[in-house]
Order: sequence, then structure tokens, then C-alpha cells
Amino acid sequence: MEEESEYQWLSFAAFTIFIIGGGILVNLAGNLPGVSPGSTLGTQGRLLDSSDTLSLWDGDEGRFILDNGEKTNMLFATCVEENSAIRFVCNGIQSQVMIDSGEGLTTTTIPTNRTIDNAAIHGTDIMMISSNGMESGVIGMKALSPSSSSPEAVGEGGDFNLDTIIATSAGKWMAGGGWNLPGASQSASAASPLAREVVVEITWSNISVAPIIQVVYVGGQGTIHYLGLLADGNILAAGTSGAIIIDGIGTTELDVRSTAAVIDENGGAWFFGTSGEGNIGHYVDGELVVEKLASPLTIEPDHAFIDEDSISIHGISSDNSYEAMTIDTNAKSSLLSLRGVIDFLFIISSLVIIGLMTWNIAEAISKGEVF
Repeated sequence: MEEESEYQWLSFAAFTIFIIGGGILVNLAGNLPGVSPGSTLGTQGRLLDSSDTLSLWDGDEGRFILDNGEKTNMLFATCVEENSAIRFVCNGIQSQVMIDSGEGLTTTTIPTNRTIDNAAIHGTDIMMISSNGMESGVIGMKALSPSSSSPEAVGEGGDFNLDTIIATSAGKWMAGGGWNLPGASQSASAASPLAREVVVEITWSNISVAPIIQVVYVGGQGTIHYLGLLADGNILAAGTSGAIIIDGIGTTELDVRSTAAVIDENGGAWFFGTSGEGNIGHYVDGELVVEKLASPLTIEPDHAFIDEDSISIHGISSDNSYEAMTIDTNAKSSLLSLRGVIDFLFIISSLVIIGLMTWNIAEAISKGEVF
């Protein structure tokens, strides 16, 4: 009788240990699955920008562009952009850009004394962010007649420093960056006011008329570094002090800071913060979810891109080396994900053990045994 009683208590102790151990494993399995080192593009240096066939790198031997694997040195280049009809490179040289409308990249002179920092294409219309080194403007161009471009439009009431731009529809673009608003924020010098996050809408169609710039959003201190289209057609603007969603009516703020962001193939957004952070943000189905990483970020992310079902994030590590990490966006929802497998096994095992213990207790009671 005493042996059976001891057996019952041992069973309870074993079950308790199982529950605690299972809880620990389930907690560990809560880490975002599908994360691995490296990138689908490899690590050629510091990745500054990328498109379907072009990538812009900063390496030990200077800045260069890879065009389907072919390397071209381009010391001052700042952007690569393309759609199904046009490929475009900001070569960083005053009054010049490079355009490929089907016959390879060729240098084109444009009628401005500024350099082009970034661009976005809709059809064969290109909207370019221009710079004189102190402030940004925007210039429209028809890719099929690149020798002519529109007059330049610049911001009013402060200096725009635009970093990113996307096409939203025919004749419409959105651009984001920082806006130096004198008197709008405290700083050590009135001549050097702190920049605030800004998003502007740009309207343009006529080559002889300057684009129209309209401010859509002004946020906290920082800069907008990424713009993209979500699954529902709304526009996401990710910045260093927060993010916003822009629809046809207004804006909705998201409490997530980032230094790099990207929208995946399913229209969900991913936000990557600074080195040492253990979580990343994931906006999906109208909700901002915090994803836990198995280990903190080891890089300062500065560029992310999509390659089918994978997200590659590039940046600089604490020892100033260029590194990257990749996330499989399908891993989380897969039935074979670690969390799913462990949750399933834990539930089944718990039910089996509880069933056996209940059966043993019922049998002992039926025999009149005390335990």
C-alpha cells in the first residue's frame, strides 16, 4: 500500500516537472522562427539600395553597382530604381542620371545644377529627389525623353531633406524624410533647427510645369526612411521616431521606431530598430505585433528588401563589419514551425499524462486504496 502511495506522489512530481519544463520550451518556441544569418544577395559590402536586378554597395574598394552580377564602380551613386519598363540609377554626379529603357544603362544629362538623390517610377514618368547638399527639391522627368525635365519644386517654410519616395498612382508620388522647421523644435542653434519627420504628396504630369508639393504629415524629431504600399492599399511611412499609415482620409500613428523597414509579399510591414534590441515590429491584418528574436540584433539595420518569401536585412555590426540576416516570412504560419510543433506535442502529452493519472486514481479509489 505504501509503495503504491509513493508511486502516486512520484507521478504527481513527474507531471509537475513536465509542466514546468514544457512551459519553458513553449516560451523559447515563442521566438520568431525562420531567422538565419546572411542575405539572398550575399554580403558584398554595405548594401545601400536594391531593386529587382540592381543593387548598390559600399565596399572596401569604394561604391559600386551590381547589374545582374556585373560590377560597375560608381563612387557617388545614391539610388537604384526600376519597374517593368524603366531602370534608373542616381549616379551622384551633378546634372546627370542613368536610364535604361531597354538598351542598357546610359548616362543622361538633365537641365539642373543639382544632383539626384532618389527617384520613383510610374509607367515611364520619373519623379526625382534633387539636392544641393543642404535642401531637397523634386523634379519630374519623362523617361522616353530624358533630356528635358520639369522645373524644380522646393519646400516652403523650412528646408526639406527628403530621403525616400514611392509612386502611388498615375501623376502621384509620396516622399518622406526630415523637415527643418525653424522655431518648431528646440536646438542649440536657431540656424540649425532639429529636423522633424515629414511626408509630402507630389502631383505632376506636365513637363513644362513644376511638381506640386503638399505636406501630408509632420511628426516627431527624426526622419522618415521608408515608404511602401500595404495590402489594403494604404501607405506606410516608417521613421526613426514612429510610423504612420496614410489612407484617403487622414493618418494613423503606430508606436514603433525603426532604422529600416520593408513590406513583405503579403502586404505586411516589418520594422527593425537598433543593435541590441530583442524585438522587431510586425504590422499585419491591421494590428502591430511585437515579434521576439532568439537573440538581440547584432547589426544597426539600414536597408531591408524582399526576395519572394524572404526578408533580408543589411547593416553594420559593432566591429564595423558588414553583416546581414534573413527572415522566412512563411515560417511563422507554417504548421511545421517550432512553436506549433511544441504546442501540439505539449498539449497531447499533457492530455495523455492527465488521462493516465486520472485512470490510476480512479482504479485506486475503486480498490479502496489510500494515497
